[in-house]
Amino acid sequence: MFNLFDFNEKGALNVHELTLALRTIVSGVMKVADNPFPVKEEDVDKVAERAFEWWSMPECLKHSHAFSADEHSLSKQGFTDFLLTCVETMSFLACCETDLPTAMAIDFEPESVSLDVRAEAKSKVEPWREQLQLLAPAGVQEDADVPPRVKLELEEIFGRNENTPAVFCANGDILFAAGSMVVKIAHQGSSRAFFHHHSGHVCGLDVAWGSDGCDVVASSDIGSETTATSICVWRAETLDLVVSIPTSHIGGCSRLAFSPSGDLLVSIFDNKHGVRANDATVAVFDWRNRALVYSASYASSKVFDVRFLLSDNVFAVCGGDEVFFYTRMRPSMPYIKQRGVFNIASTHEIMTSIGVCAGKFVVTGSAGGKLYQWEGRVCVKLLDSFSSPITCIASSRDCLHAATSRGTVVSLNQELEVLSRQAVNKHLHEDRRSIGSVRWHPDLNRLLVEQDSGLFCLPLDNGDDKLEHLALGHSGVCDFSFRDDSLVTVGGDLVKVWSVSSKPSSSVLREGTVEGAALSCVAIDPRGRNKQIAVGFEARPERRSGDKSFAILSFDGLTTLHLGSNSLQTLTSCRYSGDGSLLAFGSEDGCIYVHKSTRPELPLLSKLRGHSSPVTKFDFGCDSGTSEPKYVRSNCSGEALFWTTHGKRQTPLSRRDTVWETSTCIYTPDLIGVHSTGDVASCCVLDDGGCGDQADVVVGDASGKLRVLSYPSHFPNATHLEYRCHSGSISKIESSCSTVFSASRGVVFKWKKKVLWWEEGLTCSSEDTAELERSTNARAPPSGTSPTVMQAAIDQMRGQEDIVVTAPPPHKPRDPWRRSIVPPSDYVQRNCALPDSTLVNTDTSEQRFWTHSSPAGSMTCLAPHRSRPVIAVGLDD
Repeated sequence: MFNLFDFNEKGALNVHELTLALRTIVSGVMKVADNPFPVKEEDVDKVAERAFEWWSMPECLKHSHAFSADEHSLSKQGFTDFLLTCVETMSFLACCETDLPTAMAIDFEPESVSLDVRAEAKSKVEPWREQLQLLAPAGVQEDADVPPRVKLELEEIFGRNENTPAVFCANGDILFAAGSMVVKIAHQGSSRAFFHHHSGHVCGLDVAWGSDGCDVVASSDIGSETTATSICVWRAETLDLVVSIPTSHIGGCSRLAFSPSGDLLVSIFDNKHGVRANDATVAVFDWRNRALVYSASYASSKVFDVRFLLSDNVFAVCGGDEVFFYTRMRPSMPYIKQRGVFNIASTHEIMTSIGVCAGKFVVTGSAGGKLYQWEGRVCVKLLDSFSSPITCIASSRDCLHAATSRGTVVSLNQELEVLSRQAVNKHLHEDRRSIGSVRWHPDLNRLLVEQDSGLFCLPLDNGDDKLEHLALGHSGVCDFSFRDDSLVTVGGDLVKVWSVSSKPSSSVLREGTVEGAALSCVAIDPRGRNKQIAVGFEARPERRSGDKSFAILSFDGLTTLHLGSNSLQTLTSCRYSGDGSLLAFGSEDGCIYVHKSTRPELPLLSKLRGHSSPVTKFDFGCDSGTSEPKYVRSNCSGEALFWTTHGKRQTPLSRRDTVWETSTCIYTPDLIGVHSTGDVASCCVLDDGGCGDQADVVVGDASGKLRVLSYPSHFPNATHLEYRCHSGSISKIESSCSTVFSASRGVVFKWKKKVLWWEEGLTCSSEDTAELERSTNARAPPSGTSPTVMQAAIDQMRGQEDIVVTAPPPHKPRDPWRRSIVPPSDYVQRNCALPDSTLVNTDTSEQRFWTHSSPAGSMTCLAPHRSRPVIAVGLDD
């Protein structure tokens, strides 16, 4: 059939030849069929145009010079791919399989079948699958699924969860939340460890000091739309989980507090769903028994603080302009709710915090900068000596420390007289000085202060010059870029440049602001000399044509070099080309704006139109053997498009051999398999990492899971490593030769790449942040059509003497050993030393035994490891 309609004998069909071929076949079959179904020529023409993807292009582009003559032609292999992946042609073959016309005989090779026939159904919600269907590599065998050869180890965290307090342990260690983890900074040596039993954003944290040095920590996560909030109680020293308390609340736990004895735990839940949506619930748990002791709901969700007071029988809640006290006579009785009485003055102040001064009386702070002293549930004293809202209260031996939104810590004695005022980070802008939490340590005599997403230790007997930086962050960070040991983060109107090679790695080299702008994206100029930083702006309601939408900053001083205009909507992403000659911005209006960065005024080179939703990712590409950026591929929600840098739309087939400078687009033929599980949000292809020709890819999804897979990934459920530390959609991933960065919800994680050698197997680090996931479900054969339809066509065509047909081999289930044995890529013979100790000797103190727990089974084989003191035992049960 192909040769019959190849009139010019060039070995390719153009759109007119393919249209004529399909019209002829359909018309002939309709004439000889018993009950023909009427088919319009317009429908046949649309099927033919689909092979060249004209149906998805505007009319003005169908005959544009952006397409060459070769791009308008379909090779024999491409013709075969189209017939066996198109739903209409396969349906036509299925209807005619009982009496297949001779003219329908086609010659094909088994490796040409590469896609699932159900892709047409998926394409209705995932257009990118249809747009890239002809780019899928042929001849990919199922045995190509191999485990990744690179694992990730968490090395550094830039930022922390805002509005989640940091706490002191009894030995001076510090705990704070980042993503879905709790980070422990050791008091001696500043080493870091991670508690990672949460699956959602950690929003509550408190610690109960133990008399024997065994501190107990309670942490809670925010859950999800379908997952309720959970509370974990664990040991601070070992990070071992003690108990997990499930709840029925969806929306998160904003406050946690232990009772003075450490036996009870009180919490505030923000209900987002259900009958009492937008209400707040206060609950008291006997955490050792996982029992709910008491709960009460509030008609308003504005409950700011909760705390046990002088005993386990009394706790207080503040929210709105009210304070409620809960008391019980003894542990066996329920708590009784009583409203606080403002005896000396009426108030409409918003109550923000609760504290106990020196273990003697209760105080509350307000948004109006006032302190209220309480006896029982009656207010007996009012102190109005603060010029800004009180955000939190901490108590020391004989003092009370109140922090304000202007970054001042005020110390008061037991008579509520002001002893001192200390300004924390006076150099910060007034909008960034607000202190989120403050905690006191009796032995260190220091305050742990949270400010501007950073953690600081403030000595009570020293000034600001003795302030110790523990962990720095960037409040509201929305994007980052990494190059040459420098990390740049943007958020709000602030730009920060971090050093990621020096110690400590979380050191800010410099920071600057772009006045009057809210930043949304960033990119670093790759050119070595005169390096610059490009930042995009968020849209404002009053933005008009000609208003500035991006800026170019100097890398060294963060001074503004140029302000430019392009989109009226928010710029979602930006990127320099590999040679630095072009700078492009993706926008919420579905367009990409390409600028010439070699000229100081950055003129607009082209505007790439065509996406139906905001542009999320894009990459520059060039022809093989050149470095000049000529092409762009881009993604939005479910779409993948191709362009020239001058704005001409390209077909996916025309860009099959393009060399892409980066691999941030998630919709590509080499990443089809990663979309089988989870909603993929970002990706980054790693180099071989010393593993020979094999490369790996890091993929982040909308739920916060980070996966490492072998690249390319063509099949679903591939063997992968999974890391759970993010608490939201992973918006961006970047890598260098030895480092990977990933970001979500204002926190940037720095990972160190390590090679998984053959002798070590595929075990991860001792921490449980990574899990090796192996596929156990048998997959369908990598075929573009059903075996029944294909075999019917083959059997019919075998009757033709001049046609040689090679039938695709039947699908063979994957051998189990292929999943557990990975051939070594660079195996090196090593000398193995004997273990230090033996398994059996006469000394009973050195004897070690292992007994199988099941009485029905017996051991059948045994093998020791050649370099480690490990033994594998086989069982027959």
